[in-house]
Amino acid sequence: MTGKQLTDDEIALMLADEAEDAEERRERGETGGLLHTTTPSREPSQVYTVRMPVHVLERLRRMAAAAGVTPSALMRTWMLERLELESSGGAADERVRRAVRLELERAGLASRRQSRR
Repeated sequence: MTGKQLTDDEIALMLADEAEDAEERRERGETGGLLHTTTPSREPSQVYTVRMPVHVLERLRRMAAAAGVTPSALMRTWMLERLELESSGGAADERVRRAVRLELERAGLASRRQSRR
């Protein structure tokens, strides 16, 4: 160390980067301890923190375990799929279908779906 005092934010970022790296190595099936050499990824990535209610995280963990992946891998997959959907126009199509359905329901030409619980 250079003797520079790290801030709490710097430490948190370092820990998040290390946790992400360890998780990615585990997903690739790599074994080893804390000391390892890293190879640069094909595409640079960045850790992004998302706050979610605890009950949502519990559901995410269960779903990830059932799929045999880590929670962060499942979230990453979902986000990449959604970004692709949004950029391809698929999400807009769904919004149009939803708007049409709501207007048909308001006009009494379609039955209302039961509300979600």
